[in-house]
Amino acid sequence: MKPYIDKQIDRTTRVRTFNHLVESDELVWHRDRKDRIVTVIEGKDWYFQMDNEVPKLMEQGSEIVIPKMEYHRIYKAGSTPLKLEIKEPMQTFKEHLIQEQKELEELFGSIPFEVDYLKWSAKHGGQRPKGTGNWKFDFKVPVKNRGSMYLDDGEFTFKGLFKKAVQALLKYLKNSAGPQGNLKQAKVVLKP
Repeated sequence: MKPYIDKQIDRTTRVRTFNHLVESDELVWHRDRKDRIVTVIEGKDWYFQMDNEVPKLMEQGSEIVIPKMEYHRIYKAGSTPLKLEIKEPMQTFKEHLIQEQKELEELFGSIPFEVDYLKWSAKHGGQRPKGTGNWKFDFKVPVKNRGSMYLDDGEFTFKGLFKKAVQALLKYLKNSAGPQGNLKQAKVVLKP
C-alpha cells in the first residue's frame, strides 16, 4: 500500500497527500520516470532529500525540481499532513523528436565505427534512421590473428528501435571479432 493518496487534476498535474500518521520507514528512496516539478501546498516539518545531499525543509509555496531517474525521498519530522502539487510536463511531439535525435547523436558518438546509412536514407525520402523497424546491417571487420589478417563479414538483423539495433550490433561485433577485431576500421552499412 502506498503511503499517499493521489488526486488527478489534469493530464500533467496531480495533488498528492501524505497522512500525518505515515511512518518514516514507508518513505523510501526512489526514482521517477519523468521530470517533476513539485510545489508544497501545505505541511510542516517535512523534508525533501536528493541523493548525496542534506535534507531540506519543505515550506509552503516552495518549488522542487526533480530530474527523472534521480534518487530522492521525503522525510517526516512533524505531525501534520503533507500536500503536494506534482506536475510532470508533457513533451510536445517536436520535443520528443529533438530528444530522440540527441540520443542517437550520443549513441553514434559512443561507437567506434560509423554506420553508413546513405542508401537507406535515399530510399526513405532523405530521413535519418530512427524509431522501430526491421534493421539490416552489412558489416566487415578487420581481424588480426597470429600475424595474419582476415575480414569478419556478414549481415546483422534486428527488429525494434534503431538505437537498440545499433547497440546490439556493437555488442555482436565485439563478441564476434573478439579482442583482435579492429572495430575502428569496421565498415557498417544499413541496408535499404
